[in-house]
Amino acid sequence: MRASLRRPLTLAAAAVTAAALAACSSSATTAAAHGTETLTATVTGKAAAANLNSDSSAPLSFAAGTLAGPVTATIKPLVLGGGNGCTGHQAWHTTAGPLAVTHTSQPKYCENTNAPPPATWTLSGTTCHFTATFSAGTFAEIKTASGAFAATTWHGNYKVTAEGYSPLAKGKTACSFQDTGAVEAHGASIVFTASGPLAKG
Repeated sequence: MRASLRRPLTLAAAAVTAAALAACSSSATTAAAHGTETLTATVTGKAAAANLNSDSSAPLSFAAGTLAGPVTATIKPLVLGGGNGCTGHQAWHTTAGPLAVTHTSQPKYCENTNAPPPATWTLSGTTCHFTATFSAGTFAEIKTASGAFAATTWHGNYKVTAEGYSPLAKGKTACSFQDTGAVEAHGASIVFTASGPLAKG
């Protein structure tokens, strides 16, 4: 699964900000903008396995993202894209008005994109199960001049995790990203989460 490391590591660390922005672009109710705001998006099965096995730099796309808390919203599809390095920012024009955020990845996820991500492995027969964190860090909203988000502040933490099953390579006795084959569709998933306080600013 060596090739499968490239895309999640480079994509998630560089582009996770876009998901936080895009999630807020759906039709939303902002009656009481105060409390914990949480965004979740998940891709599973064949789509997740295809992304984990790919070394493409194309954006990762989720069918939908769900935003819960003071703002209740969805966006279809939810696409990660934009930004490079350990820090970045991006502005979006949403249906609720403009929104922009900055993000900072933890150094271990962006300074050496060829290094395997932290993972927990379980071997059963000749099949390896893994759970891994591909990116994590913090984000903060940039103040905008107009729209529903102009009078709010939002900041918090984000994470991109994945899990799945891969066959142990011939002749190997222990599981690792270097010693397994392609991720199987059954049981594969990629999850993006972003959460933190949203308040009238």
